[in-house]
Amino acid sequence: RIILVTLGTCVATLVLALSALFAIEWPSFRARTARDLSVLLTVVGSNSAAALTFRDAGAAEEVLEALRARESVTSAALYDEKGELFVTYHRDPEAPGPPPCLQAPGVYLRDNHFFLCQEIQDRGELRGWAVLQADLSELAARWSAYLASAGIVFAAALLLAVALSLRLQKAISQPLLHLIHTATRVREVTRSSDGYGA
Repeated sequence: RIILVTLGTCVATLVLALSALFAIEWPSFRARTARDLSVLLTVVGSNSAAALTFRDAGAAEEVLEALRARESVTSAALYDEKGELFVTYHRDPEAPGPPPCLQAPGVYLRDNHFFLCQEIQDRGELRGWAVLQADLSELAARWSAYLASAGIVFAAALLLAVALSLRLQKAISQPLLHLIHTATRVREVTRSSDGYGA
C-alpha cells in the first residue's frame, strides 16, 4: 500500500510537471524553427539580389537549389520588383509551389506549413521578394527528441520512486512487525499467567 501511494503521487507529479514543461516548450520550439527558417530566407534573399537585378534566372535557380539541403523546405520562389514570378524551387516536382507574397512580409503558420515572405533589397532599393514554404517535419523531429528525453527522465524517476518506496516500506514495516510480534508474545504470556493463577 505504501508503494502504491508513493508511486501514484510520483506519477501524478511527473505527469503534471512534464505537461507544464510541454505547454511552455511547444511555442518555444515553434518560434525557434520559424526563426531558423527566417534566417535561411534572409540568406537566400541576399544571395539572389544580384540575380534579380541582372535578371539572371540561372544564378537565381542555383541559389534556390541550395535549399535542397534543408529537408523541411518544400518549395521556394523569387518574385521580381513588379511581383512577377522569377524562379521557383520544389522539393517534389509534382507539388505546387508556394503562393505569392500577398501578406505583409513575415512568418505565418497555415495548413501545417510555415510560410515565409521577405523583401529583397539591394542598396536600399527593392529588388523583389523571396518566398519559402516548409513543412513541420523539423519541428516534429525536435519534438520527438524532446519526448524521448522526457520519457527517459520519467522512467528514471519512476525507478527511483520504486526503489525508495521499497526501502521505506522495509524501514516502516519491520519495526511494526516486530511490535506486533512482541505484543502477541506479551498477550500469550499474560494469558498463560492468568490461566496459571486460576
